[in-house]
Amino acid sequence: MADEVQQLTRAFSGLGGLGVDEPAMVSALARWRGQPEKRSAFRKGFPGFFSSHGGDMDRREEEYMLHLAAEFARFRDLVVLWATHPWERDARLAHHVLHHHHHHPPAVVVEVACARSADELLGARRAYQALFHRSLEEDVAHRARDKPYCSVSAAHSWMDGAADARALSGSKAPLLLT
Repeated sequence: MADEVQQLTRAFSGLGGLGVDEPAMVSALARWRGQPEKRSAFRKGFPGFFSSHGGDMDRREEEYMLHLAAEFARFRDLVVLWATHPWERDARLAHHVLHHHHHHPPAVVVEVACARSADELLGARRAYQALFHRSLEEDVAHRARDKPYCSVSAAHSWMDGAADARALSGSKAPLLLT
């Protein structure tokens, strides 16, 4: 039992700073199902996670709980990204960076554009329009309007869906002439 407690302690300890070892943690938790004495031994053997709080209660350390919450949020995000279709994943990533992170949006969009084949990039652009009802090029041009080094020629594929090109041509023509 001491080896199992030590294995779970290592899983929660982050492998020397590399995060939570999810497979080891899930394996130990599955084996300990319905065995409260093992959970108690874990709490007593892991002072960084729990501290004695009078009598029989072991109180969890809030700082470590916040650390675990951040680790599991990253794991959840990783699983969601892994399960999502690559085109949708790229479209959502580009949208998130363009609209929520104002530090380096062009760099992420350029990375997506350069790391994908032409078909994958076209799929991501179509997914972007389907999800957010505007083109990726429009959003990049809007975000990069004061950065001439990242301006995007918007002469191609403003909209790639059911929108009528004639209805859009009047409003988009001045932008294409600049």
